[in-house]
Amino acid sequence: LQRLVSAYYNSPVKVEQQYNRRVGPGQYERQVHLVTQGRVFGVATSTMKLTSAKLIEGVEKDGIAIGQMFRHFNILPECTILAAELEPDGEHFWREYTLSGAGVECQIHERLTSDMFELDQPEAMPPPPPSSSSARCAPPPLSIALGGNDGARPTRTPAPQRVPPPPHTTNESDANDKTDDNDSRHGNGDDAVDSATDKKKTPANTTNTNGAASNATTAAATAAATAGTAATELGSLGDIMAPATTYLKLPDGFTPLQRMLLTANGNVERIVASYYAAPVTTYVSLNHKREHCVYDRQIALLVFGQQFMSAKSTIFFTDIMWHEQMLKRNLQPGVLYRSMGEMPTFNLRSVGKGPSYFWRTYTLSASGMTVEVTETFAEDVFDKWPGQVPHATPVEIKYSVSL
Repeated sequence: LQRLVSAYYNSPVKVEQQYNRRVGPGQYERQVHLVTQGRVFGVATSTMKLTSAKLIEGVEKDGIAIGQMFRHFNILPECTILAAELEPDGEHFWREYTLSGAGVECQIHERLTSDMFELDQPEAMPPPPPSSSSARCAPPPLSIALGGNDGARPTRTPAPQRVPPPPHTTNESDANDKTDDNDSRHGNGDDAVDSATDKKKTPANTTNTNGAASNATTAAATAAATAGTAATELGSLGDIMAPATTYLKLPDGFTPLQRMLLTANGNVERIVASYYAAPVTTYVSLNHKREHCVYDRQIALLVFGQQFMSAKSTIFFTDIMWHEQMLKRNLQPGVLYRSMGEMPTFNLRSVGKGPSYFWRTYTLSASGMTVEVTETFAEDVFDKWPGQVPHATPVEIKYSVSL
């Protein structure tokens, strides 16, 4: 939630603690105010129950903040939404959900203001460049150098070390080269990955960050058509696992809704599906084993039958156990993190914009697998309504708040 609101306003969201108390052995109560644009837009009240002695010791002896419990102990939580409702006066709405993992269960009630996305007028957007019939929803043709804003020459991060092939290998069947696509819209809990923070943590009492995204180096010939920017590791993209402030400033030129997608971690489908109150379809166009422990994958996401995003990813297995688990159970990456019980680290590497699209690159890293992803979004991703899109067919929507 903090990530979405921070991205929408391109401004920090602060967590102001109201109380944080122990009510019994391994049981705690906490209430915080969520603040941005100088206003409280949400009140979150939570109860947490710990059943692991290690977790209890971490909180009561080592001083680990309850809000950072999942990240510190590398627990990938499962999110279950229990209820949601608009209050009679229309000024507030609320939701209740649980976050549960190994040795921890947290029940949360969030009461939010109905005008939480109208607290301040978002900055005016520059007029879009003229559309081109040759423009496609694809990344810019030139590579973008990545790096921080410390003045050093930008460099690409080397590919992660891969597991060497065993001395005696047999050819695996095509079926083993495939991984089923996971449909996060059916509530398998992969959305909890969106709580992953970037590697660099900030102090718990930080009130702001100075981590503005730096300008990426681009060729002068394409500067007018395409802008690329590398995101720094300063700042926090965290949610429940974050320090007291959630913020990573993105460059100018993106709409508030586009920034939500650029900073999303594991919940792009849910954001778009919630916006339209309609299903999002995943189409797998490529799932190929390049070499031992290295896979290439390409998918497209569609709403109302219209493509709004394409994603290309390369999957590097760095632990043979992870690779064997994927082959044995035919799992795709998002499900594999949950199967192995590990929360991946999300690192936004770069973002950019073209004539009719915008894009980002990021990595998801865990002890046994690293995934490098490039996602390209159509400029009109939030303008795909059936009445405005050729050949789109309205569908009857049936869904439950229990995800």
